[in-house]
Amino acid sequence: MANPLVSAVRPWSIWIASGVAYLVCAVTALYLTRGTQGVALLWPASGVAAAAMVLTAKKWRPGVAVSIGIASFTVNLADGTPLWNALGFTFANVVECLTVAWFVGRAGCYPPSFDNRECLRGLCLGTFVAALASATIAAVTGAPSMDSLPFFVSWLSTAVLGILVVTPLVVEIVGPIAFPETRRVGPGLAARLAVVALAGASALAAFGQTGFPLMFLTLAAVILASFVAGIGGAVGSVFIVSLIGSIFTSLEMGPIHLIAVDLQGRVLYFQFYLLTLLGCGLPTAALLSEVRSHAARLKEQNRLLAMAEQTAQVGHWRFEIGASDVFWSRQVFRIHGLEPGTDPVPITQALHAYHPEDRAAVEDALKRALAEHTPFSLAARIQRPDGVIRRVESHGKLEMAGAEPVAMFGTIVDVTEKADALDQLEAARRAAVQQAERALHLAETDQLTGIANRRKLLERLEESACEAEALLVPMSFVMFDVDDFKAINDTHGHSEGDAVLQRIAAITASCLRKGDLVGRLGGEEFGVVLPRTDLATASHIAERIRAAIEAGGDGEGASGKLSVSLGVAERKPFGRTADLLSAADLALYEAKASGKNCLRLAA
Repeated sequence: MANPLVSAVRPWSIWIASGVAYLVCAVTALYLTRGTQGVALLWPASGVAAAAMVLTAKKWRPGVAVSIGIASFTVNLADGTPLWNALGFTFANVVECLTVAWFVGRAGCYPPSFDNRECLRGLCLGTFVAALASATIAAVTGAPSMDSLPFFVSWLSTAVLGILVVTPLVVEIVGPIAFPETRRVGPGLAARLAVVALAGASALAAFGQTGFPLMFLTLAAVILASFVAGIGGAVGSVFIVSLIGSIFTSLEMGPIHLIAVDLQGRVLYFQFYLLTLLGCGLPTAALLSEVRSHAARLKEQNRLLAMAEQTAQVGHWRFEIGASDVFWSRQVFRIHGLEPGTDPVPITQALHAYHPEDRAAVEDALKRALAEHTPFSLAARIQRPDGVIRRVESHGKLEMAGAEPVAMFGTIVDVTEKADALDQLEAARRAAVQQAERALHLAETDQLTGIANRRKLLERLEESACEAEALLVPMSFVMFDVDDFKAINDTHGHSEGDAVLQRIAAITASCLRKGDLVGRLGGEEFGVVLPRTDLATASHIAERIRAAIEAGGDGEGASGKLSVSLGVAERKPFGRTADLLSAADLALYEAKASGKNCLRLAA
């Protein structure tokens, strides 16, 4: 991630600022140690160096290391440290801040934010490793006259405290400026200043007098600051306590001087006390910050969920097994036509919201899901308080604790518009099918007689011929027409002729078997398709038709007695449909020539 601070200013200005800040902190710390006979309580310059390093992008860190090295070397020489020792101490200080930056970076913290537990863990681990390394280097390169162990312990403790107290404080102050995207929403400046001021007051009460051991007040102030202002309040309050405590301790004031140990022991006690404050404040602040962050994310997710539910008209509900009420999300209330609420809804009210005709099905689905431990899905109707009926779909799944169900979670969606649209589509589909069937019927039906027309008759004839060819079964065809039909039309008119054709069509249909088909070929000419029928059977059917027409036409209508002439033909193996039609037509011609009102079989 790009560092806006580096983008806005020249890199050398960051290096100079780092060196100057280190120099000021080091000089101030050395000045305060004079009151404790040269024994430092903490080394804030180490914290400044570590903060400068972790806040700077990796490519600019060598420049920061050089500037800190120059400042450290200058301070050591000015304090009277021999050249060789000054070089060793400077190297130790540079290694120290680079080590802290490496550990913080390894935790994936750039930009650094110590209210993150991983980042704080990296800082703490890096601090102890860096302090051990720098103390070892400083002890090895120290003057022969120095007592190595006390020097090592003093360097280690002051470096640890300096980094843990100052580094988070600097990052909290400079970080939001260098990285605006890391700014957090939290308590205002007034609240932070108030808790830090309270910590300062408790430190003054504890260290500004020697008569009463009131150091516990500062611990309470640090914990309170951690709760109120997070990591900033924790590090700010610890810094104030350490600063005030250091000043009064250097002036040989405060309850620490009540301890019956030498100066070195008092300093170590004070350092341990500050570490205790840090150990209580920093983790507490980090954990609280994570909790608040999670709570903020959860709140935002719930807000987005509510928006999504309202947009999609989908709500969710949860029912604990054995409970007398059920949780409804805000959208479930809206689906039921109610004002959104937060109180659970009685289960009886939830069930009675369904339409009376659907209530039993809903209860059965729930009971079956509970008994069989299976998900359920149902479609039903709900009746709102204003009487409006809405159609909903609900899906639920059991929450299990081992083998036992503890709750049921489900969703409900208003599908009224969708269901209405589907109903309309289904109605339109049925109407279209009916229209298509009617159109097909009209396309295949003779309008006068109501039987198959020529197109349908020839189509069925072709189908039967193909079936006979495939199954090696016989099939026959009968062709007949009305005898003396022209005379009927000329004598009695075309309306009577139409009535004759209708009467003959009805009589013929009544004489056929299931699967046979009669159709009008045109004019007064008819045809009958007889699937799976040999010539002998076909002749019997044809004779039945002739006799029925002769009997049925006697005395009916103005035309009087009716008769027909018929030709019967059987399909020849591998024969064409046209040949079958021609054979039946020829047989019909022979029947006409033989005196009419008879049938003839094709050769």
